[in-house]
Amino acid sequence: IVVVVVVVVVVGGGGGGSCGGGTEAAEIIQNLFLHFWQGYPTHLEGVLKLDITADVIAVCDSILYKVLLDVLLPHSIQDLPEGLCTDVRSFLKALPGWMDNSLEDLVPDAIKKVKRSGIVYTTGNISCNQTK
Repeated sequence: IVVVVVVVVVVGGGGGGSCGGGTEAAEIIQNLFLHFWQGYPTHLEGVLKLDITADVIAVCDSILYKVLLDVLLPHSIQDLPEGLCTDVRSFLKALPGWMDNSLEDLVPDAIKKVKRSGIVYTTGNISCNQTK
C-alpha cells in the first residue's frame, strides 16, 4: 500500500497540477487503508491478536519504509518545485490520521501501536527542499 501511496502522490499529485491529482491521491490512499484493514476476513482475527503478528508487521514495515526512503528520497535529493513539496508535506501530515482511522475499532492494539510508530518514524524522517 505504501509503495502505491508514494507513487500516486509523487507522480499523480505532483506540483499542485491543474487536474487536482493531490486531492484524488489522498482519497485513493485513505480508501486503500480502509479497505485493507477493515476488510480483512473475520477468520484472521485470532492471528491478528497474536503478539508475533504485531512483531512481524513491525519488521516488515520497517524494511519497507527504509527501502522507500532510500530509493524514493535519496540522500542527495534535488530541489523540488514548491507545489510538489507542499503536496508531499500535506500527504505526510495526513498519513498518520488515515492510518489511525483505518485501524480504528477492528485491529488489535498491538498492531495499531506498531503501525502508528512506523508511520510516525518514517514521516518524521522525510523532508524536501523546494525551489522557488
